[in-house]
Amino acid sequence: MNQIAAAPLPVTEPATLERWLTGPRFAALPARTAALPAPALSFEFFPPKTDSLEAQLWTCVRRL
Repeated sequence: MNQIAAAPLPVTEPATLERWLTGPRFAALPARTAALPAPALSFEFFPPKTDSLEAQLWTCVRRL
């Protein structure tokens, strides 16, 4: 059986992990005006399984 070794493809963009670690998280939000009100955001939380996770949940809720 003949096996042909293909040349590796050139890497033109950073690896996924590097891009995730160094790239922007969110695009900038547009300035608020009467025509563009503040965006509505929603969050979903699941019931905590331990007392420490419940404390962490309420800390997060207060921060939001």
